[in-house]
Order: sequence, then C-alpha cells, then structure tokens
Amino acid sequence: MDSVTLDRRFNGNVDASYAGKWIILIDGKIVASDIELENIIDDVRKKYPGEIPYVRKVLESGDFLLQAYPVDYLHA
Repeated sequence: MDSVTLDRRFNGNVDASYAGKWIILIDGKIVASDIELENIIDDVRKKYPGEIPYVRKVLESGDFLLQAYPVDYLHA
C-alpha cells in the first residue's frame, strides 16, 4: 500500500487510543504504536523482515503529522 492510499484510508480515521503516538503501518494495518518511535522500530523490523513499514505521528485530532516514509529511510 502506497503513502497516498494510506493517507486516504487512515488520516482522520485513527482510533483515539493512538492520539499523540507514533504508529507503524504494514500492508495497511497498524502493527505497532508508542509515544517514542525509537521504542518500536527494531521490534517491527524483527517481526516483519522484508516488509515495508511506514511511520506516522498521530495528532490529538486523529490526523497525521507526517507523510508516510518507510522506516529504513528514517534510520538508515
């Protein structure tokens, strides 16, 4: 799933429990979340080898703060 599709599907439609947290999406599903991105990156890489994870920061409104980028681009 590309970042444009992720935007359309999730932006503004994220469960309130994710507000203020980073989320990682793989194949259009939220697979991890935490207040600190660094706490979840390594676990996701281990659990989903070869997959392309995208990260988002969820605002209190349920909207996304960032565009989606593969995790590897953020921490190469």
